[in-house]
Amino acid sequence: MCADLLGATFGRTERNPDYTISGVDPASDGFCDPLMATPKNRFGRALGSEDSRDTDPSPQNALARVQAELVELRHLLAQVFEGRAHLDAQGHYIRVDQHYADIYGYGVDELVGAQWQQTVHPDDHKIVLESYQRMLAAGWAEFDVRGVRQDGSTFDQHAVIVKTFDQDGQFNGHHCLIRDIPGQAQLQKKAEEALRESEERFRNLIEGSIQGIIIQRDWKPLFINQAYADILGYDSPDEIIALDSIESQFAPYERPRLQRYKQARIRGEDAPTQYEYDALRKDGTIVTVQNTVRVVTWRGETAVQSTLIDVTDRRHAEEALRVSEERYRALYDDNPSMFFTLDGDGEIVSTNRFGANELGYSVDELVGMSIFALHVEADQMAMRKRIETCLQNPDQVQRWEVGKLRKDGTVVWVRETARVVRDVDQQPVVLTVCEDITEVHNLSKQLSYQATHDPLTGLINRREFERRLLRALQTAQTDSKEHALCYLDLDQFKIINDTCGHVAGDELLRQLSAVLREKVRKRDTLARLGGDEFGVLVEHCSLEQAQRVAESVRDAIKGFRFLWGERSFNVSVSIGLVPITTTSGSITNVLSMADAACYVAKDKGANGIHISRQDDVELASRQKEMQWVEIINRALDQDRLHLSRQPIVSIADGKKTGHFHELLVRMEDEDGNIVLPRNFLSAAERYNLTTELDRWVINSALKWLASHPLYVRDLFLCSINLSGHSLGDQEFLEFVIQQFDQTGVSPAKICFEVTETAAIANLTTASRFFKALGNSGCRFALDDFGSGLSSFAYLRNLPVDFLKIDGGFVKDIVNDPIALAMVRSINDIGHVMGKQTIAEFVENEAILRKLKEIGVDFAQGYAVGRPMRIVQGD
Repeated sequence: MCADLLGATFGRTERNPDYTISGVDPASDGFCDPLMATPKNRFGRALGSEDSRDTDPSPQNALARVQAELVELRHLLAQVFEGRAHLDAQGHYIRVDQHYADIYGYGVDELVGAQWQQTVHPDDHKIVLESYQRMLAAGWAEFDVRGVRQDGSTFDQHAVIVKTFDQDGQFNGHHCLIRDIPGQAQLQKKAEEALRESEERFRNLIEGSIQGIIIQRDWKPLFINQAYADILGYDSPDEIIALDSIESQFAPYERPRLQRYKQARIRGEDAPTQYEYDALRKDGTIVTVQNTVRVVTWRGETAVQSTLIDVTDRRHAEEALRVSEERYRALYDDNPSMFFTLDGDGEIVSTNRFGANELGYSVDELVGMSIFALHVEADQMAMRKRIETCLQNPDQVQRWEVGKLRKDGTVVWVRETARVVRDVDQQPVVLTVCEDITEVHNLSKQLSYQATHDPLTGLINRREFERRLLRALQTAQTDSKEHALCYLDLDQFKIINDTCGHVAGDELLRQLSAVLREKVRKRDTLARLGGDEFGVLVEHCSLEQAQRVAESVRDAIKGFRFLWGERSFNVSVSIGLVPITTTSGSITNVLSMADAACYVAKDKGANGIHISRQDDVELASRQKEMQWVEIINRALDQDRLHLSRQPIVSIADGKKTGHFHELLVRMEDEDGNIVLPRNFLSAAERYNLTTELDRWVINSALKWLASHPLYVRDLFLCSINLSGHSLGDQEFLEFVIQQFDQTGVSPAKICFEVTETAAIANLTTASRFFKALGNSGCRFALDDFGSGLSSFAYLRNLPVDFLKIDGGFVKDIVNDPIALAMVRSINDIGHVMGKQTIAEFVENEAILRKLKEIGVDFAQGYAVGRPMRIVQGD
């Protein structure tokens, strides 16, 4: 199956039916040649092996054999117009072979260190870059482009590039195999001409015998034809006849073996009738011959006839092929990826040694085993469907991530790429290549846990709680399901925290979390929402059942006593209970109602429970929120909004950019006092005013930029925040495009920031929005990234350029190892995904130094620059 593997890997579509490849092997210089193969004769046996020789020594039979061998050698000659090179990850040549340099008309040393663009026609650079991306994804790619020689002439070439890794498994560049298509055609023509000439020559030689023939007795020559003399370098047969023995014509190391054959024949024992040996020519050089022996009668006495054919060139070719075979086998077996070839039933037809070792098996153990046996039972059905999908779509490459079982029962996680290829019988088989991603998978799993759980208590965190609450709201609205939300606030926490310290406060929260776990149902969600606030999402139950859960929780906390040193504390809780029904509205509404209900309970005294009703808390909450709606609308009408710009500074070594800043919106109340966004944005979001604010910001920002061309000339990026509502508004998208057209500001100067929550909550519309403006040159950033780390899987689907690491982590990285680890992880994974990172809340030099050590790209905060007001018209 290795031949099929190479055919798939190097994209080879032609196969000589008399050739097979039994392995893949890297050349000693780091190159590999996918077209070398072991030649076989018409009977399917390797040329050069003793059992492949025909016992008929007739000239006619010799001609047939030589013709077949010439066809095989013609295939080998095709390699002359192929060259190999190794390039590093930046596209520099670091090693080329002589063929490669000759094709381009350079010396080897002239190419080393050069960029790949030097040898490719400029109009074809795009093809190379697109193929390079395919190689990064699949491990290899093939393509046709025009090559450029040193003298400026161009030629058509076929290229195959294969991803390479260093000893640590890190990507370090790629191998490149090129084929000079016109050169190969010319060589093919020459080979055809050579074949015709050879056939004519051998036909002529038939008449005078093309085989060297000697008749001897006890190694004393009796008869020799001219062909025999020619093979051994003598002018005429008479020179050899004059010798007393032909033993001197055997290479010294061959004489013992040939002596044994002679003695066996004398004793009447079996001895080989056809074999090869090295003969010593008159000039002392070695020639390898094939000898066919038979007993004849010569002048009435028994003698031995030997018929010789010079097979020196074939022996050399066979040796070269053997070495190539070994190199290819090593490349296949030691490639740091797991290769499996599967039949239609999922049975493993072949695998490489590295893959077997990674799973704790030998190759022989895996061959014949079902691939499904390497998966846990829960994954086997999905794996069967994947194999079926491959076979049903043979022209498509399939990819997935899955865990494979090692022999010892442990799991290795792999990223598996599969496609259908044809085996030697032209039957479809599935070739899979597996890359070990266990470390990344475990890190992702760890980050996912950290993203959804509170590090102090181990409970679900607020972000994950809101995600589950959203799901409950959706089922309530679509399926008329009943749920309830309990919002808990501890009554005496501040006292304990202030009198005993934060350590005691943290311990109280941990102990109370354990108490609460015992009182909620398994299907319910218990979360720490922040500080001393907890939430319980009670799903699929009536309000009365939820009230009993709330009472059980309250009683458990009431009966709990917190011991700290010699002190003992009673703890109480206030609980707001909100039903979740078809009329509940948004998450914000539900949480706001629950929070208000909790405070109503707290106002009534400790250990209270207040159930939110439509006729009290909701009305009060709406009145409060509507006050902000009115304030925002008046500020928009009276133009009491302004922009400030805060610099974003590159902190990566050696990287300098032009001006880079974020625009921040500020409101002035009627007395001229500044109102920060945190005071009015929540109300704006709740009542769909954020899009109006976004329109004002974009209009004001682009007008200011258009009026300051000198500033724009040195501007790297101007970052503008957008709300989740705006992402899904088609009219808003059209408004943005119109503003670019009217102001003349280049979209390439603008970066739009969207919070991670808004992007994920509006994933489809966000992706559409990003792509629409991204095509115009705009860039995008995910703001507050890491505050929830809800799922890195979503990040793959969002074409963003920057990740703004949440300031809640950044501000604590100097003293909090967990915060430092989170910032480092987000930065590393962001870089792996090709994103640049920006750290927010960089408040002092200590934080800035830490960020530089981590490798964060940009910093924003008071340590690098405070916001400065923008005045229109200045």
